[in-house]
Amino acid sequence: MKTRFRRLFIRLASVFILVSLLLGPAQAQEVELPLLPADPGHLEYIYQRINQTRASVGLPPYNIHPALNAAAQDQAEWLARTGRRSHFRPDGSRPSTRAAAAGYISPFWCCGENYYLSIDATPELASDFWNWSASHVVNVVHPDFTDIGLGMSSNGTRISYVTLFGQTGEQSVAEAVAMDIVVTLPEQTETNANAPAATYTVQAGDTLNAIAARQGVTLAALLLANDISDANLIYAGQVITIPPR
Repeated sequence: MKTRFRRLFIRLASVFILVSLLLGPAQAQEVELPLLPADPGHLEYIYQRINQTRASVGLPPYNIHPALNAAAQDQAEWLARTGRRSHFRPDGSRPSTRAAAAGYISPFWCCGENYYLSIDATPELASDFWNWSASHVVNVVHPDFTDIGLGMSSNGTRISYVTLFGQTGEQSVAEAVAMDIVVTLPEQTETNANAPAATYTVQAGDTLNAIAARQGVTLAALLLANDISDANLIYAGQVITIPPR
């Protein structure tokens, strides 16, 4: 009897230990570390480095925009919290939608986003990486972008830096109408007015900014002619109207 009880006790203890080992790591993963506040000195360093790079190619400094700051900080916190490396989140949000949600409304192309995430991230490493990477420095020295937002976050293990770039300019027609502002469009010449509208079929990899440059029209005119509010929302196969030059 004692032997049978001892064996039963050993089996139950073994099962308990096994269950504890299986559940332990899962429970540890569910613990969310608190996020540390951004270091203003680090963000100032990145801002100055970016503007130095722009000055080296003859471009003006970026204007810091509070809405882009909020969107960049939100993305930095998401990166640090989840450890995921992506501009697109599972909920479908992307740089342009996060900027719009934070209050950044522009009739132009929005937005370019750079991020850097690692366990040893520093403002120097982030700035160097963005300057050395061809796909990232294009945002740093983009001739059309005028505004920037900066974010930084850490959960004590991972550190993230995010910069978000946007373009402002003349007020969009939709905004002007909403505010009862009279919008006067440039008069067309007789030749342009009577010319048939040209069209272009969007190809994979196209951007409205690049299409406008190739067609010799402004991005604002292209957006207006096609009633497009977000320059990022185009797709391969879409037929767009090219306004008269």
